Amino acid sequence: MLEKFKSHCQQQAAQIPQERLSLLASLAENMVEMQENGNLHLLWIDTHNSRRSIFCQVWAKCWAMHHGLKGFKMYSGGTKVEAIHTNTLDALNNAGLFVNRLDARENAHYQLYYQEGEAPVAVFSKLLEDAPNPKDHFLGIYTSATAKERVPAISGARLTFSLLYPDPKSADGSLEEEGVYAELNEQVAVEMGVLFGMVAGKVGLTDGTTNFTN
Repeated sequence: MLEKFKSHCQQQAAQIPQERLSLLASLAENMVEMQENGNLHLLWIDTHNSRRSIFCQVWAKCWAMHHGLKGFKMYSGGTKVEAIHTNTLDALNNAGLFVNRLDARENAHYQLYYQEGEAPVAVFSKLLEDAPNPKDHFLGIYTSATAKERVPAISGARLTFSLLYPDPKSADGSLEEEGVYAELNEQVAVEMGVLFGMVAGKVGLTDGTTNFTN
């Protein structure tokens, strides 16, 4: 299932609008400049840390590992805490990731497995300053315009960048909710594949193309 989704992402990468592609290229440049000896912490920022920032954290981790960027560590946080939405988890699961719920609390912790032999991505909703998020020397990436308005400056961040996505919450409870979350999940997955392909190309790990085969 995941390999089929990756193949689909490879095809969709060519459809990214030029303006969006330029934004990804700019982010890639900043990531390369900030990394030190192949290491970089990225904090993906949303309002509730339950939808957009989770998609970004998970797919960024997947594609960073795919492209050999093992020193790039992914985190996420929000301006408020809200349990990760079930639609978010369903979209990731439907794309081929194995979702493992670790506890029964309302704001549950999850592990998402994407590749045999690799550590899962650990996710739960948290504030920007909550553990295990980095406290300093990290790149903060806004995924939500609302979050940027509420917290225009992130304590400890060396740099902040905006890679904004539409809020799928607007579709919650509607007949379109599954499709809206699936569409956003795919957009994030495609863009993270391209982004980390660019970074890997700039640091000499790959030729910089979006090649999803191992």
